[in-house]
Amino acid sequence: MRPEVKILVTPSHIKAATSQAVKLLKSLDYEVLFLNFPKDWQDAVQELAEGAPYDRVKEMIQELTPDLTTSWEYAAEPLLKFLRGVVLRQPKLRVYCYKDPEVNRIRTRFSEETTMLIFRYFSTGRMKGLGEWERLLNSYLESNSKALEEEVTFVIEKIKRESGICIAGFDGKYIKKGLQEAGYDVELQYLHVPYHFTPVEVLMREAPRSTIFSERMVELLQHHAHFIGDYVLTAENYDQAHRKWMWNTAPWLRRMITRTRHPSH
Repeated sequence: MRPEVKILVTPSHIKAATSQAVKLLKSLDYEVLFLNFPKDWQDAVQELAEGAPYDRVKEMIQELTPDLTTSWEYAAEPLLKFLRGVVLRQPKLRVYCYKDPEVNRIRTRFSEETTMLIFRYFSTGRMKGLGEWERLLNSYLESNSKALEEEVTFVIEKIKRESGICIAGFDGKYIKKGLQEAGYDVELQYLHVPYHFTPVEVLMREAPRSTIFSERMVELLQHHAHFIGDYVLTAENYDQAHRKWMWNTAPWLRRMITRTRHPSH
């Protein structure tokens, strides 16, 4: 029998998706758990898995990534709290962080530049500084492409023909392909369905398939500015902002949203 791997795709920044993943982790059998956290979090996460206090590990992570604001904790918190003491409950379980730290840093700078563009747009009505932002976008996409290959290799090396769970973003499909080529049975499960990509996520997905085109880039950034200004800055949290935005901008999804969650919660 070929070893089985389940990849749980959780949209970034969505806390409810992480909570869904945790619920599944509590009900599944697996020998190896791969987390889409930077590799330099490994020691901190291992301590947490062995029972270290959550607040201590949170401080360790913050020291490792001083350029990050505490916003990293919002979506990660349910998974990190689940991990506390997990290897005491499951002594044979191995836990690995597999994301490239440098890509994480580039993405942070990318997000910061996007935020600055949006603030300038609110104050002037124009998108300024697109050249630097475009350079960062290209740098992120190039680095992420290379990192994906290394991450797939890392997962294959560490899993050692055992059953595993991999928490991933929408890049999970690449991990699936690599594992299948290595002889694993792989199931890809999308959580938090339906999910509607934000304008900047659309831009990041379109960019590798085309040249960066100023009019389209400005259009998507303007839409993203309104997503931030009209929803994120006025909501209690990001999950609520994204639900309300989906409800208002993707009416074809309303029936599915109503079945799974109310847009105001």
